[in-house]
Amino acid sequence: MKRLVALLALVMFGCGAEDTTQVVIILDAEPSVRAQSKDIALVITDVTNGASRQIHDDRGAPSERTFPHRIALLPTAGDAARSYYVEARAVADKRTIAVARLLSGYVENQTRYVRMVLEDLCIGQECSSTQTCHAGQCEEAERPVEGFSQEEPTAPVSTDVPLPDAVEDASVPSAAIRDAAKPATTPARDAGRDGGYDAGSFDDLLDDVFGPTTASASTKGPYAVRTYTAGYRDSPAYADSTIHYPVDGMSPYPGLAFVPGFVSPQSSIQSWGPFLASHGIVTITIGTNTGTDQPNMRAEALLDALETLRSEHARIGSPLQGKLDTSRFAVAGWSMGGGGALLAGVSRPGLKAVLALCPWNPAYDYSALEVPTLLFAATADVLAGGQQVPFYESLSEGTPKLLWEVNGADHFLFNDPSAQEGAVGRYGLSFLKVFLVGDERYRPFLKEKGPNASDFRTNL
Repeated sequence: MKRLVALLALVMFGCGAEDTTQVVIILDAEPSVRAQSKDIALVITDVTNGASRQIHDDRGAPSERTFPHRIALLPTAGDAARSYYVEARAVADKRTIAVARLLSGYVENQTRYVRMVLEDLCIGQECSSTQTCHAGQCEEAERPVEGFSQEEPTAPVSTDVPLPDAVEDASVPSAAIRDAAKPATTPARDAGRDGGYDAGSFDDLLDDVFGPTTASASTKGPYAVRTYTAGYRDSPAYADSTIHYPVDGMSPYPGLAFVPGFVSPQSSIQSWGPFLASHGIVTITIGTNTGTDQPNMRAEALLDALETLRSEHARIGSPLQGKLDTSRFAVAGWSMGGGGALLAGVSRPGLKAVLALCPWNPAYDYSALEVPTLLFAATADVLAGGQQVPFYESLSEGTPKLLWEVNGADHFLFNDPSAQEGAVGRYGLSFLKVFLVGDERYRPFLKEKGPNASDFRTNL
């Protein structure tokens, strides 16, 4: 196991000494929470500068875990005026079992101890991001550090990692906890990979703590991204492809396949790959066998690209081995690819979402499409303009749907998620977060009328 070490420009894990400014958290979970959870995720945020890190205990069987965990927090540069926010979350199959939160500070030159417990009575209890759950009730997460004990609790603490000689090292928790994050400012590149994508700013990392904002949903996300283009299954349904994936998020990840339009290469829509992956959605962008492949062929290509992702989940040695949620897949496409994405949704009702960017497939009736669908349109689109409103109207009212048409925009506007000052990415991401990921915190963004909208409709 890698030892938890100092976190760059954040809260640091360090050594215990009588004159050290630190808070030692004793993290525990009650029996039912332990039995039901597969992962204990801990997010620690320096409120002063917004820097954040995650660590996990995801060793699998509850019987393999040792509780409690002992984690020491030290302020950067010993500055006792700093404050921190800690969220401990017990998770199973992407479902939250129980949550405990703490917002507090330090006492200069003192070590204080505090217990955080994931309680059985809090299983299924929903509290706001500024609250924690105790005895089955929501209460404020903020607690004065002066109330923390100056004596270490007598409850047994796991120490199954050897301590360094002559030093009581509070940076060493149980072996169940591993460091699962890299500095967010480090570009995600390594030997043998085709490319990397920097993680977003420290402010973006606060999404997991305080919820998304308009700004954070409109820019690249908190996770570093890597890409690869070889080593996985070859498909006759499409030509070239690139898999974009987050390297420091919490798996299992959902997946999405994205295809371009008529006589357009993969590169025409490829900026969506790293954008979505930086927000935790594994994305495979593909190129078609010929530029003239029709919408039905592009639909087949999208569905087969999802099979490539599925195979990567199972392939030994894959960067995504065991890291995908293969029950949560979506498709996206632009122009003829958008028409193909809609057709893929018709033929594969188990998909979670369809994103169609200026889709082309004249006069097609999509009343059989039951998958949640987002349609982008543009008034100055001379190639596919005028088709999206009939597509939207053909969808049944029982199908979650949204149409955003931008006044004066052309056929190519939506190929870049940064367009319209990031609103294009925000709507695409938010739709996927709600319907693919199941994160309802993004739904309010979908109810706001898009900028420069000549037409905006939704039944959400």
